[in-house]
Amino acid sequence: SRTASHVVQLLAAFGLLAGCSEPVGITPLTRTPFVQGPVVSITAGRAGSVLLVHAGPTSREPCGIAATVGPRTRVLRRSTTDGVLRRADLRDIRVGDTVEVYVDQVAESCPTQGTPTALVLR
Repeated sequence: SRTASHVVQLLAAFGLLAGCSEPVGITPLTRTPFVQGPVVSITAGRAGSVLLVHAGPTSREPCGIAATVGPRTRVLRRSTTDGVLRRADLRDIRVGDTVEVYVDQVAESCPTQGTPTALVLR
């Protein structure tokens, strides 16, 4: 019936809205971050904002990274209480904050350069 159809549509809409507040899937973050450390500087560039991140002791890259945040970079925040990832905004990241930088490809230099697939604010 028409009423049943409307009920199904409403339930589907509520299900989609409820999904907006759920933790973000961590599929691309199943590997170790390339660099994890403090943000030293944030500058605006033509290709996007560039975060210079020093390498912390658990980083795979000892030189750190100049990470150019592009439109496909996911910016996330890791909860300090339960480790759950939630969406964040680049404006939430400040100099001195610790971030995890996930990349697929980098340009070899010191610091390395790359466009992150994800940045996680800790």
